[in-house]
Amino acid sequence: MNASPSTETNRIPGIWIPYVLACLFILGGLYKAVDPDDAVTAVNRLGATSAASTAIVLGAAVTEIFFGINLLRRRGRVRFVKYSVVLLGIFTVFLVFLDADGGRSCGCTGIEPLLAPVVNPVTFGLIRNIALILAAEWYLWRAGGSEVRVSPNSSSE
Repeated sequence: MNASPSTETNRIPGIWIPYVLACLFILGGLYKAVDPDDAVTAVNRLGATSAASTAIVLGAAVTEIFFGINLLRRRGRVRFVKYSVVLLGIFTVFLVFLDADGGRSCGCTGIEPLLAPVVNPVTFGLIRNIALILAAEWYLWRAGGSEVRVSPNSSSE
């Protein structure tokens, strides 16, 4: 009996990982698009001009929303999980520099005011990103890192 590609994809342990990434990216992108002030301030803190900071933050917002939408789609999902690892890596490097500079808010998702009394939101962002990168890599490893599906009835000659 042949399994359809959608059935094979659904058998991947951790199938929820792309959806978690999608929610994070969409919420973060929408937050930055609606209220970019904290993120612009964070980028300014690292030495960018106000205009450059605004452009970087709005570009990041559009990119995050684009990634989030594509992670929700079945077609190309594994590819966008791979791209998400790269994007999270870039954001993590930004957070490392922001944390080293004493930053208290990255403007990432809007939860900073809730976290501030408990933990430095930048430190939380670092831990969150590293956990998401590890989860995404695990998902890619379990998915075989490829969208190529081999039919059990295919023969190689």
